[in-house]
Amino acid sequence: MAGYIGELHAENLLIGISSPEYIYSERIQSLLKQGKIQNVGSDQKYDIEKIISLKPDVIFTNHIASFDNTYQLLENNGIRVVFLDEYMEQKPLQKTAYLKLFGKLLGKDKEAERMYENVEKIMLT
Repeated sequence: MAGYIGELHAENLLIGISSPEYIYSERIQSLLKQGKIQNVGSDQKYDIEKIISLKPDVIFTNHIASFDNTYQLLENNGIRVVFLDEYMEQKPLQKTAYLKLFGKLLGKDKEAERMYENVEKIMLT
């Protein structure tokens, strides 16, 4: 999900990401190297103490049933957990639509809509 945030040039809002080896944004990787974004674990195990210490407003994650206790612990510490399972979308354009969701959340509706329309135009031609 960091990729959508990065595409909207809002990576400065990120304070932590898991599995940074899967992030291909040079800007996000640079912020990781500078310590402005923290590695908070992997898709196998989150560093709960680090996440809690960072005091994020929200965590966007895929739902993994074996992490249910982890999600509950985060919520018990006042951290909102939002599940977005975009990886389950079957069509590329459906995945691209998540740009619009993040655009709304980040106050970048117009930019996100423009980006979506550009991708849609390319995919439909």
